[in-house]
Amino acid sequence: MPKKKTNSIKKKTLFDHLNQITKVKNPNYWDTLSFEDKKTFDNYMIHRYLSMNMEWLDIIAQLQPYTQNLSKEMVYKVYSDLLPKSNSFLKYIGGSGSEKWEGWLVDIIRNHYEVSPKEAADYLTIFYATQRGKKSLTEILEKYGVEPKQIKKLKLNT
Repeated sequence: MPKKKTNSIKKKTLFDHLNQITKVKNPNYWDTLSFEDKKTFDNYMIHRYLSMNMEWLDIIAQLQPYTQNLSKEMVYKVYSDLLPKSNSFLKYIGGSGSEKWEGWLVDIIRNHYEVSPKEAADYLTIFYATQRGKKSLTEILEKYGVEPKQIKKLKLNT
């Protein structure tokens, strides 16, 4: 018996959103996203990745204080309208890569953002890079009911 084809649509990831901001620049993109896709748009992570482009660093740094309290939709619109259309690769420059994350921690981030374990580990590297990131990570962990003792062991010091 032939297999049935499933018509499953892949959920958007952080990298899909970055691609829209930097390359596609569809002004109606936000309106096309499902509720689940909108959940994967994270202002902090968008900001961190966009700041990896040295040509944009000054403008991103100037915009950051104003964008941190905007809605996700407004952050998308601001960055997609202001940044030039570019085919640049936004590689996050992290630490030595020697960090090993607890499996349960990767699972929480993986489930929260609906990404692969590798992407979740990248997210963790980014979260640990700044105090604000550590605070955001703490908030996510609290949302998922992680015990304060467990959070303290992660040395987030928020």
